[in-house]
Amino acid sequence: MAEFLTEYMGGKVPSEAQVRFVGDLPECRERYFLGTPGCGKSTALIAEVNRYCLTYPGSVWLLARYTETEAASVLKGDFEKETPREILTRWDHEERRYYYRNSSSVYIHGLKPAEGQAPFSKFAGYNLSGVGISQAEALPSYEWVGRLQERLRHANPPRLFLAEGNVDVTRDHWLFKLVDSAKVIEEKRLYQSGPRMVLIGRLADNAGNLPAGFVEGLKKDYPFGHPQH
Repeated sequence: MAEFLTEYMGGKVPSEAQVRFVGDLPECRERYFLGTPGCGKSTALIAEVNRYCLTYPGSVWLLARYTETEAASVLKGDFEKETPREILTRWDHEERRYYYRNSSSVYIHGLKPAEGQAPFSKFAGYNLSGVGISQAEALPSYEWVGRLQERLRHANPPRLFLAEGNVDVTRDHWLFKLVDSAKVIEEKRLYQSGPRMVLIGRLADNAGNLPAGFVEGLKKDYPFGHPQH
């Protein structure tokens, strides 16, 4: 599986957590990769979007963050950095959509409506094969997940909902409740609730793709027992 994923990660070596995000509990169609910044969550998310768009020609995906500013300035740039340009044909600025050479496409934009617009208007009318949400903790509630999943109506599989996000949320946050209410498959690592899977990543998982000494430096700055260890 690791060798297979490398093709969609610009030559990077997938971490254990990135491989598990793809391979663990394949029956789950709602999948979350949560963890600290730097543990490879966004890379795994974009690689999965690319993998499905290439595997199923004609697929239509939505890759989004909550705000338009974050989607345009960060997420689109991350997608362009992680995606081989030879598999894409063009960016349609008006549609905010990248087209692949095999007729698949991916919208990249924010979800938050403009003032005066209906809450879910940014994706109303979409017929999607899959949804990928970056920084899912910014979504105001789990209702947004349900509304996005309602748009998984495209004829092409896999009709997946994928999300990555940070674990630094309060106990009353909807992401915390997802983990808290799920069955523990592996303590502090893997959780399942019906068709939903939650994987917890660690910074050390992605050490091979980070600058030399980066993780060890953080361990010195935040030793065991420190709140941010």
